[in-house]
Amino acid sequence: MAPGEGDESDRDTIGSASGDNSAMKIFKCFAKTCKNYVCRNCSSVFLESCARRMKSVTILNEAIVTCCEVKSSFKTVINENSSTLSVKNSYLNKLLKEVEEKNMILIENNILLKEKLKSFEENAHKKLFS
Repeated sequence: MAPGEGDESDRDTIGSASGDNSAMKIFKCFAKTCKNYVCRNCSSVFLESCARRMKSVTILNEAIVTCCEVKSSFKTVINENSSTLSVKNSYLNKLLKEVEEKNMILIENNILLKEKLKSFEENAHKKLFS
């Protein structure tokens, strides 16, 4: 059996660049390939050939796989974050609407000021040359 042609037990696990193995797990074999898959649940990274060989990995699309089950506490955190993001998004939409309204008022005021300045300059020009 050539290097990298085994099941999960033949792979090496590499930690993140900082050396913290808990931050991100990367599974690699010794095959030369450049396409990678990322687990949508735990963010583990797999080489394409390794992901296709491993029985515990399900390929979902060109870049995403699942290798584990999502823990219920993780789902709760996602739901809480989703709720928070929804509130923030609605607040930001209200702020955007207010800013757009104020911007329209400023544009109208700018037009009125330009008209007033033009009439003032015309009156000053008439007074100077009359």
